[in-house]
Amino acid sequence: MVCSQETISQLLIYSKHWLYALIILFLGYTVNRYVTKKLVKNLKEKTTAQQLIIIKKSVSYSLSVVTIIVALQQIGLSLSGLLGVAGILSVAIGFAAQNSIANIISGLFLFFEQPFVIGDTIKIHDHIGQVKSIDLLSVKILKSDRSLLRVPNESMLKSDIINMSHIPTQR
Repeated sequence: MVCSQETISQLLIYSKHWLYALIILFLGYTVNRYVTKKLVKNLKEKTTAQQLIIIKKSVSYSLSVVTIIVALQQIGLSLSGLLGVAGILSVAIGFAAQNSIANIISGLFLFFEQPFVIGDTIKIHDHIGQVKSIDLLSVKILKSDRSLLRVPNESMLKSDIINMSHIPTQR
């Protein structure tokens, strides 16, 4: 098999674009880790644990998406067609994941309203336990029998919740 000079030069140019894309991905990953660590360090005392987790995930995912888009552009992938497909997929996924989307929106309401924070003892329905994590989809509660109860955020907003840790001293 004989390769022409033009074919070899095109292959080198193509390889160079892939190499640049890999460098962009590596640098993006490194910057992402650095920024999220600095963010956590600076916001640790100013925010609650649940706010810190959500902010950290949001920043990390956003930086990851930007890095991937820049890397894809470097290898010559047209993003206009990709964005059209992403729009159609997002509508289809939205219909398929209505409960998850409702839980995410409810999680945002819990994030801003803060009826309880991680470490609080709460009562929901007939369950009493300590809040272990507050995520975008659910709240995890450690009950006194050491079992872990996962309550979807939508249920949390629709239920009566008693925060037994809100007032530190009780008679």
